[in-house]
Amino acid sequence: MKKLVILAVSLTAVLVAGFTFVKGTPQYSLYQFKQAVQNHDPDAAFKYLDVDSVVDNLASDLMNSQEMNKPTSNPWEEAGQNMAKGLVTVMLPSIKEAMKGQIKTAITTAESEKKEGDKGTNPIKGLSKGSWSDFDVKVEGKMAIVSNKQDDSLKFKMVKSSEGHWRITQIMIPKPMK
Repeated sequence: MKKLVILAVSLTAVLVAGFTFVKGTPQYSLYQFKQAVQNHDPDAAFKYLDVDSVVDNLASDLMNSQEMNKPTSNPWEEAGQNMAKGLVTVMLPSIKEAMKGQIKTAITTAESEKKEGDKGTNPIKGLSKGSWSDFDVKVEGKMAIVSNKQDDSLKFKMVKSSEGHWRITQIMIPKPMK
C-alpha cells in the first residue's frame, strides 16, 4: 500500500512538472492563441499577440528599409523621405488602434457572417485551420523565432512575458530579392 501511494505521488509530481514545462513553451502559447481565435475571444488572443509591438516593429522595419534610406539625388527627395518618416511616427498611435479593431473584428466574426465578396483571405482565421506542427520554433532564451515549414516567408518573433506565456511581437517581412 505504501508503494502504491509513493507511486501515485511520484506520477502526479511528474505530470504536474510536465504540464508546467509544456505550458511555458512557445508552442503552447501558439496553441492557446489558435484556441482564442477559434472561440472568437479577442481578449484571450491579445494575451498572445502584442499588437503595439508588432506595429512598432513594422514601422521600424519600414523606416530602416533601403527604400526609405537610399541616397537622394536632390533636396526635394530628402525632404520627402523625412516627411514620410515623420508621418509614420505621428500616425503610429492611430495605426495601432485601427489594427486592434480590425484584428478584434476578424476574431469575433464567425465564418457564417462573412460578406459575400470575401475570399477568405483573413490571416487570423487562417491560423485556426493550420496545425502547429507546420511551424518550426527556434528558442533562444526568452525569444523565439517561428517560421512556417512550407512557406519560409512567414516568420514571426515571440517573446516570453513576465507572466510566463509567449507573445507574438514581430512579423518578420522577408527582404525583397534584387
